[in-house]
Amino acid sequence: MGRRTQPQSDLRRRRTLTVAGVAAAAAAVSTLAVIDESAGHRAFVVPTASRGSSSSAATSDVAALDYLEASVMVHSDVQAETTFEATIANWWRSLSVAGAAALCALVVGTSQPNLREAPTLTLGSQPAYAAGSYASGQRTNKDPVSLLQYALPLEETLGEKKVEKMREVQRNIEGAKADALLRLWAKASGKINDATQEVSKNAKDLLKPVDAARQPAAEKKLNELKALLPKLSKQLELGGDAGAGTERDREAAKEALALCVQAQALVGDVEELYVPDGYKTPVADDVDKTLPRLEGRASVEFIIKRGDTGESKTAQKFDVDAELFEEAKIKCVVDGWTAPVSAGAWLEMVDKGFYTGMTIQRADGFIIQTGDPGKEKKNGYIPPGATKVRRLPLEVGIKGRKMALYSETIDEANVVGEEPKIPFQADGTLAIARNENDNDSASSQFFMFLFESDMTPAGKNFLDGRYSTFGYTVEGEKFLRQVKEGDVITSAKVLSGKERLKLTAPAAAAPAAPAVEVKAPAVAVKT
Repeated sequence: MGRRTQPQSDLRRRRTLTVAGVAAAAAAVSTLAVIDESAGHRAFVVPTASRGSSSSAATSDVAALDYLEASVMVHSDVQAETTFEATIANWWRSLSVAGAAALCALVVGTSQPNLREAPTLTLGSQPAYAAGSYASGQRTNKDPVSLLQYALPLEETLGEKKVEKMREVQRNIEGAKADALLRLWAKASGKINDATQEVSKNAKDLLKPVDAARQPAAEKKLNELKALLPKLSKQLELGGDAGAGTERDREAAKEALALCVQAQALVGDVEELYVPDGYKTPVADDVDKTLPRLEGRASVEFIIKRGDTGESKTAQKFDVDAELFEEAKIKCVVDGWTAPVSAGAWLEMVDKGFYTGMTIQRADGFIIQTGDPGKEKKNGYIPPGATKVRRLPLEVGIKGRKMALYSETIDEANVVGEEPKIPFQADGTLAIARNENDNDSASSQFFMFLFESDMTPAGKNFLDGRYSTFGYTVEGEKFLRQVKEGDVITSAKVLSGKERLKLTAPAAAAPAAPAVEVKAPAVAVKT
């Protein structure tokens, strides 16, 4: 008789228990590290920066096994908790994280159909790093500006060879920014010296990928970068000469970071000019032709104020680092090169004032969600003159592909392990909400994701590739964790890029569709 095939449900169950077991084991290691408090410092364990995925890495649905790796960070500015009660409290915190991790594993292991067989676990091997999401060695890239730059369709339109030099400049500047934040002055200086050399000696090569008509604009930006880098290098030298923890040290870091941000923006300007003039991201033929599309990028501003809760005036303000604000001002960049349909439809609704005056309908520390106009309006957006709710297809931009996946998740398309262009990897990631059982049930509801490396690690969470992501919050992220359910969007407007929004005439009226209550994500992990 032939060997009996094990049912897929059993395989998923075993895989789930394996992941949960590894998570618990990692937490046990964490517990031991937490209890070990010495030299007046409190040690605590954080997961090693999550790795990216690439075609050369072993792609699997049990990537969470990588949680077994952990590193101990010691904060010298925190006084040690030497009491027995504090030690026990830390111990329970670690077990709580283990429980949450096991719960996440259970959700992932049981909710995704057609999971592939898990590969044999090899502790010695390391998954490859994805350059886009993990720009600086092993660090998880949580910078929305950087993530947007890596989402530009450069490799897809020009090829990796033509853009690799500019990408290297970008990586060096971003790496220096991270090093300066940690006062690693020598490392930061080395990276800026490499970037300066590349920009100075190979300027012509860096400009070659740019269309002739846009060459002057790109050359101007590159010259600005060339003039800025020596100033940055000098500032890093001053930081290296300053005494650790001194006022001079803090000022040097502040100035260096500001210059790094300027340099990063200039690199982004040049890279955006790399995109072929007039380039339009292709859309699948079976996608509704009447849906709006965004050809490029746009920016949007939200202003949020506290709802009328009857609380004190102080409680009705946003408290960020002991500073009170009357309103939360948030700026988002919407990426039509990655998700032209999702970005276009959302931008149109913003421009029409659909979200202005709407309340925040969910804010649980995991996501901030709004966009439901109520059951009387069928829980979605009904275009003027139409009688039914407009539906949007699931749209997942994948790195290396010009066209996004439509109407299927990365699991269903059998491309698990390929990297989304807009991953859930930064506070304020923008995504369209949908019914968990219907990929194409989205309409007007959207959410802003709140990144927590412990609960939803980059590259290994249960959201990437399962929801339409179309942009990031680039300013005002500090307010996101202060937003509460019931707060009011007093203003939502398009700041730039409206001319890139392409609208079409609505289709002929059809019978009204039944109301679909949309919630996303289906499982809320509270932090």
